[in-house]
Amino acid sequence: METSQTADYALRVLLELGEHDGQTVAQLSKALDVSRSVGQRIVATLHGRAFIVRSPGGRFRLGPKLLQVSRNIPHELEYSSGGFLRELTTLTGETVILASAVGPDTVVVSSRSGTNGPLHIDVPPGLRVPLQKDAAGMVLLAHSPYSSAQEALPSQIKTLEDVKLAGFAFSTGGYGPGTVTLASPVIAAERVAGSIAIVAPDCRADAVLSHKGILLETSSKVAASILASQAAQPEIGQGDG
Repeated sequence: METSQTADYALRVLLELGEHDGQTVAQLSKALDVSRSVGQRIVATLHGRAFIVRSPGGRFRLGPKLLQVSRNIPHELEYSSGGFLRELTTLTGETVILASAVGPDTVVVSSRSGTNGPLHIDVPPGLRVPLQKDAAGMVLLAHSPYSSAQEALPSQIKTLEDVKLAGFAFSTGGYGPGTVTLASPVIAAERVAGSIAIVAPDCRADAVLSHKGILLETSSKVAASILASQAAQPEIGQGDG
């Protein structure tokens, strides 16, 4: 199947801004290895469709159109979690979230509120927190390229190495005062697809930690579901005549 170079350039701009928010036309043109005039046309097209927005300083960021489109697309994690998320919430009684890394932030893809009485933590989908602030982001950083981890937490590389070795992270206060989070990465085909986390009031911290085995098992099940889904999908263009 033939591909469009112009479309590829536009997609690369979006990916570049997803990794490094707030760039000028000159910076984006350099990243794409195209002339400034070509870069200007690509940026103008994306800006005109609200896929990117321009700040007063002349730098471009991802725009609201992407959010509008993404609401209609099930995230890979969300699609593959199936009943695993519901099962984890039922078994633990606590709020369970699926999270993904977007630039420097952890973004909550979906969540299921806890059933452990009136005292539970609600974490709305779409909520963003810095990767280094919470366990859900720490497990993502731990499996990121060394340069990305070093940039986010230059003084805690050893901590991230320990998290990677353990396969989970525990933190306090990530989703507000009095909260604790226990998180595990979802690793499919040596790629980190995201993380699954249990979020609860800190008065139940010991109980949350006791759910580590169930959490790790759930992450493995979701990873296996992602791999099965990918294996069942035909390659783009397969069967085209």
